[in-house]
Amino acid sequence: MFRAALCCCFFLLILPSRAQRDHELIQIVATVVDSGGHYITTLRAEDFTVEVGGVQQAISAFTQDFETPVSLGIVMDVSASMKEVFPATRQGASTFIRGMHPKDQFFLMTFAARTSLKQDFTDDRSRLDQALDSVTRTRPGTHLFTAVEKAAAKVRMGKYKKRALVVISDGGDISFTKFSTFQSQLRSSEILIYALEIQSAGSGRVFGIFGPSAETRTAIMQSLSSETGGRWFAIDTKAPADQLTGQFNDAFSTISSELRAQYTIGIYPTTNLYSGKIRVRTVNPDYHIRTRE
Repeated sequence: MFRAALCCCFFLLILPSRAQRDHELIQIVATVVDSGGHYITTLRAEDFTVEVGGVQQAISAFTQDFETPVSLGIVMDVSASMKEVFPATRQGASTFIRGMHPKDQFFLMTFAARTSLKQDFTDDRSRLDQALDSVTRTRPGTHLFTAVEKAAAKVRMGKYKKRALVVISDGGDISFTKFSTFQSQLRSSEILIYALEIQSAGSGRVFGIFGPSAETRTAIMQSLSSETGGRWFAIDTKAPADQLTGQFNDAFSTISSELRAQYTIGIYPTTNLYSGKIRVRTVNPDYHIRTRE
């Protein structure tokens, strides 16, 4: 179990040169843990190096702040295969939002063949609970890619610069959108995505023919997190009810702690972001760093 992040704050802003101002500031969220999986929250800007396509970049902005508020969207799959997990999902999500920073703002979106905004951005926990309680009916279809795209556009409208999505689904997209196209869209995103994959919630196929296999669904949900620097969680629906609730609570608790322990690093890239992967290192080679790919 991860330890909660320590309450500490660092901020560094270096005024960009004229050449840098010709490029857009790119923000990279980095999660740093030691070999035991404990969050490291005391690093400084000079403890990091950032490369894009093998070319080292100057760090122009740097924050690590336990109190930094977050704009976050919860995106729930309400297709037929998800009905059995609704109670545990609602309870876990409610506990999660009530344990977050008071200034954090949330929205709730559901999807099947269509997406529905159940609650717009708010910091009112009661309104969020009411929206969660209203999620009781299933719908046909699972258009995961479209829902994530719409949720990403929505969360970019949040008033806080730090933005994240929690996506709860079995990954069974049947929209026929190419996975490679979806991945390229994720790579250009500055939004953290935490993916809770509901496993054994159904085959994800229509009449046993259409829809991705279980392996593909896992790959889809893992890609949501790995491409954006978030994290993937597997939720086993075959577990007893109390254990199922515990899995959701553990996943949400980890997300809550992690959002407070992260660093935000800003660069004005001197090379094309698509020319190679973004790579972030620290002075301590034993630390593990997770960022968007």
